[in-house]
Amino acid sequence: MKFQLSSNSTLFYRLFMPTLWLGFFGAFFLAVFLSDKPDIGGLNMNSLKWELLAFVLTFVVVFKFTLWKLLRIDADIDYIYVTNFFRTVRYPLQDVEKIEVSRGFIYQYGTLYLKGKGYFGQNLSFIASKPRVEKFIAAEPNVAISVL
Repeated sequence: MKFQLSSNSTLFYRLFMPTLWLGFFGAFFLAVFLSDKPDIGGLNMNSLKWELLAFVLTFVVVFKFTLWKLLRIDADIDYIYVTNFFRTVRYPLQDVEKIEVSRGFIYQYGTLYLKGKGYFGQNLSFIASKPRVEKFIAAEPNVAISVL
């Protein structure tokens, strides 16, 4: 039996939200950057260009260290499957050190710790689905899972 440990909203937060945000504000930045007017509505365009550049780059860094780290985690009785929606990697269940699930502001945040370094690193982040994680705990009691 296969268990999906991560939430269905992972796809939205990992791919769609950053893509839509960067598409909208990137197009807005390009429109302002390519404008040759010195000011629009009392705003100095040179300062607006630098402020928009800083705004877009700040959110690119925020997305890189938060949303783009999220992975989808699936499991069965023998393996853990980890995907970033472009590549899927399979790890044997004995390579998993533990899975921690903690409460976040909106969602439950999960971290899967591997015993060694894997393709996506040693600590894998995901948005946890509490009912699915509880079903997996019931089916696989030998995996060390801590729910905070």
